[in-house]
Amino acid sequence: MKNHFLHHFHDPFSGSFTTGVACLETNRKFTGIEREEKYFDIGVERMATTMLQLQEVASEQISTEQQENQLNKFFEIK
Repeated sequence: MKNHFLHHFHDPFSGSFTTGVACLETNRKFTGIEREEKYFDIGVERMATTMLQLQEVASEQISTEQQENQLNKFFEIK
């Protein structure tokens, strides 16, 4: 049985969303609250940047796997 409380983090004082970034990097859910617009904007930018970086890494891994598959087919490696 999975404990869902360990996979969803609530941060009522999010600041620049450091906890949110860590949750993205570890595939956990995050709910953040920040009342200061300045820090909220910084946090949203950090989360967006992290998401883009994670997507780039994932697409690089996929393309590397595809390249390996093509090489394996070419050399008939099984």
